[in-house]
Amino acid sequence: MAVEAGFDWVFYESRGHVHCSVKSDSSIATKFEGCFSGQGHVKVEGLARPIPLRKVKVGDRVLTTDGDTGTLRYDDVIAFLHRSDNASATFYRFETANDVIVDVTPSHLLFSSPTSSTSLDRATAVQASDVTRGMYIFVASDNDTSVLPAEVRHVDVIRNVGVYAPLTRSGTIVIDGVVASCYAVIRRHDVAHLSMTPLRFLYDVSRMMGGGRDVDDDDGRNAMHWYPDLLLKTVRRFAPALLEYLSRP
Repeated sequence: MAVEAGFDWVFYESRGHVHCSVKSDSSIATKFEGCFSGQGHVKVEGLARPIPLRKVKVGDRVLTTDGDTGTLRYDDVIAFLHRSDNASATFYRFETANDVIVDVTPSHLLFSSPTSSTSLDRATAVQASDVTRGMYIFVASDNDTSVLPAEVRHVDVIRNVGVYAPLTRSGTIVIDGVVASCYAVIRRHDVAHLSMTPLRFLYDVSRMMGGGRDVDDDDGRNAMHWYPDLLLKTVRRFAPALLEYLSRP
C-alpha cells in the first residue's frame, strides 16, 4: 500500500518514528509511460468531425504522417499501448501561437525544433517535459494538406482523468491538430517504432484472417497492452543500461 501511495520504501522504527523514501515525479509518471488525454480529438477517415480519443477503436483510420516524407495521410490504429478510462495522470498542456492546444503526459514524444525553418522530416523527437515556451512543435494545416511548425506560447501542467496511447501503423498520430509520436520513455522514435514491428505483423495477420481487433487485457478498456508491457519489463530486467541509454536526452 505504501508503494502504491508513492513511496519507494517504508521502515517502521516505532509507532512514533516512520522512515520512508518518496518516489521521484519521473518514476510515478512512468506508471502511465506516455499517453494522451481522453479529451483529445483525432480525425477519422470518413467522418466529418473529429472524435474524442476515448471513442477511437482499433481498425479506425486516423490522421497521421508519413514517416519518410512528413506528409499527412490516414492510417490504421493497430493497437492501444495503454488505455485506461478511469486513471488520473499528469499532463503537459501546450498552446501554440496559432491557438492549437494539446495535452500529453511528460514522457510522451513530440516532434520539435528550436526554429521555424526546420521541416518535420528533420525535426527531433523529444519528451513533452523537455518542450519549453519558444520552441516549435508541428501542427497540421487547416485543410490537412501540409505540416507546419508552430511556436509554443504557453505550457501548463494539469491533472486529468483518462489516459490513451493509440498505436498507428506509421507510429505517428495527429492529436488536436498536433503531430505526435505514438511512443514514449525511449527518446529514439525510430528505435521505438522498430520495436513495435511484431505488433504490426500480428495486426496484418489478424486482418488477413478476417479479424483486426486488438487483443488487450480486460478488453483493452483499463490495461496496458501485453506486448509493450512485456518488452519494457524484459529490457528493465536484463538490459537496464540499454534502456537508460535510450532514455537519455
